[in-house]
Amino acid sequence: MKEFIEYIARNIVDKPDSVRVIRASDTSYQLMVDPGDIGKVIGKHGTMISFIRVLVNSVHGSGKNRISLEIIE
Repeated sequence: MKEFIEYIARNIVDKPDSVRVIRASDTSYQLMVDPGDIGKVIGKHGTMISFIRVLVNSVHGSGKNRISLEIIE
């Protein structure tokens, strides 16, 4: 799952080398990007991060616990 989140984020941001994903627990991940790219990851009105969360939970599976993804500065 960590690699999937990194793949999505690296294709959105301007500085893909600064993308880091940390697995905080079994169902929780933290995404770190360059401060200049935070707006791109969040998107207008939070639509991009919502879309990323939907994708991550779709890949994870519907019968299991939901994955939590938060952006860390």
